Amino acid sequence: QARPSFPFLCLLVSGGHNLVVLVRGVGHYVQLGTTLDDALGEAYDKVARMLGLEQRPSGGAALEALAREGNPTAYKFCIPMRKYA
Repeated sequence: QARPSFPFLCLLVSGGHNLVVLVRGVGHYVQLGTTLDDALGEAYDKVARMLGLEQRPSGGAALEALAREGNPTAYKFCIPMRKYA
């Protein structure tokens, strides 16, 4: 079974709080950054508002709907951690 190589950066995203953490080992973490008042969902809402999108039910949903209209082959992205899948 594949095991992660330490250290690595972790982006922990939840509905109300986000953290960037340096993971030095199991149980050994250093918090590098955190949200103060805006969770990621609020950032989606702000971007949707800037783009003039309808925010019902949310800005994230509006951005997702817009993204589904895009060209999925327009940009080439690598698949992260593919060797661990």
